Amino acid sequence: MKKTIAFILCLPYAMAYSGSSPFKYNESGELPSGVEYSVEIKEVQYEKKSNELPDDGSMWGIDGGFCRYVVTIFNVKINNKPAYIYRKYYSDICDLTSVKVTEEKGQIILIVSGGDGAGAFTAKYTFKRNKLTQRMVRMSEMPDDYWELIVMHHNL
Repeated sequence: MKKTIAFILCLPYAMAYSGSSPFKYNESGELPSGVEYSVEIKEVQYEKKSNELPDDGSMWGIDGGFCRYVVTIFNVKINNKPAYIYRKYYSDICDLTSVKVTEEKGQIILIVSGGDGAGAFTAKYTFKRNKLTQRMVRMSEMPDDYWELIVMHHNL
């Protein structure tokens, strides 16, 4: 009986995160400082390669197995000017669930979350003058123990 009740209680969450379609985000807005932004992020269904092994540690968003969806478009504009982001800074995140744009200390912050359960993550992209200056990805279950920080240097 207890197993049945636990399954029924977990079922709505599992159904809410069914991953039945790729994540799409396309939003423009203005931050409190007056900075205008637009963000477009799209995923496509992941296609497993021949002889590929599951979860080799190269992707954020899974804990075993394969991604359902991977990011193929990651466009950011700040004050109508593109902020170029190399593919390697978004091609390792998958199964996205949310995006938020904010600002801190004169920098634009893009927060992207994804994955499920033990594979869940939050990626924080920091921009200064239309340049990506930092990407911090943290595992949601242990954010202080398992994380990755990439810092880009620009002569600003």
